[in-house]
Amino acid sequence: MSQSKHKKILTIIFGSILLIGLIYFFAMINAKSESEITLKNNEYVFKQTALEGEWICLSYKKELNLQENRCEVGVKTDNGLSYALDTILIEGDRTRLKTGDRVRMEGLLVPIEEISADYWQKYDIEGIMKVEILEKL
Repeated sequence: MSQSKHKKILTIIFGSILLIGLIYFFAMINAKSESEITLKNNEYVFKQTALEGEWICLSYKKELNLQENRCEVGVKTDNGLSYALDTILIEGDRTRLKTGDRVRMEGLLVPIEEISADYWQKYDIEGIMKVEILEKL
């Protein structure tokens, strides 16, 4: 095989690898950053998500008929779903909020089905968000 044919083949191989790499790179950049939780190999895959709604004290499940004077903070979204909040990363930001304030937050959302702690099972929530960004609207 002549040296020029060898260079052409190497150029084609290198160009193909580079093209595939670029396609993959742009596909990953343009991939949807959906706020959903999917099931993969029987394990939940949690994704970053954003929630917007009203800063609330969480309600207990009606069937439990509990009465406590404790306010566990959460957010009630516009579609009526409530989420507990893990605000340890933004503790200073939450002190300026009061019940009824409109908020937007971003973080990792864990569905209630994946929470093993019995403590959270008494609340009427869809899950818990580990809040990384919080803003008052």
